[in-house]
Amino acid sequence: MLGIFPLDSKRRKLLLITISTLIVIIFIAPSVLVYIQSFFFGRQEIVSTVRMITKDGGNAKAILYGIADWQNKNMVYDSRSFYFYPVPPFVLFRIGDPDPAWIMTIKRGGCGEYAILFNEMANLAGIPSRVVYNLSEDHMWCEVLINGSWIPVDGYRFNDPRFYERPRSEGGWEKQLSYVYYLGPDGKQYDITKDYTDTGRLVVQVSKDGLLLEDAKLNPPISITSIFLSDTNI
Repeated sequence: MLGIFPLDSKRRKLLLITISTLIVIIFIAPSVLVYIQSFFFGRQEIVSTVRMITKDGGNAKAILYGIADWQNKNMVYDSRSFYFYPVPPFVLFRIGDPDPAWIMTIKRGGCGEYAILFNEMANLAGIPSRVVYNLSEDHMWCEVLINGSWIPVDGYRFNDPRFYERPRSEGGWEKQLSYVYYLGPDGKQYDITKDYTDTGRLVVQVSKDGLLLEDAKLNPPISITSIFLSDTNI
């Protein structure tokens, strides 16, 4: 074919530009167009959905369950780097750290997208919420403030922080959580690992005559760097 229609440098350049333009139109432009759509209509849809969920009132747990139920019925779990969208434009690239309005528009994503949208909807419903990150084990969920305490909420799971490390035989995920945090209003990471795991926690118990002593102190004090663990319990 190229022998019949030889391409000089100008035609090669034009062909390259044409192909590049088609790639942009097919693979990139749709994501941009849907993002623009989410900018104008996504936020409005979030607000109207929260109003629908909360129209009959109910306590905080019932509202949170309603949000989880809506996500379960209306969103598709898809954590790939791009989505095969069921309607035009058919292919969308997954956006890192997505805006809630984008997630509401495409209604699909992994645990991160679910958590980000859940957080936005809970806050709009009047329930203070924050996103919890456990990136080493590749998971995200939310915590909500109820009666002065931050309580984990992960889909239909409510206030079950040990679920992630619980054995599979007991209905858990059997993960070993390494680092769990949330982002404060100042953008800093705040470590809340201790709320979800005892891994890495050293507990020293002091007893006398077979009885545990409370508020026992070492004299002289020692630093943690001078403690070496053996096969025996401390």
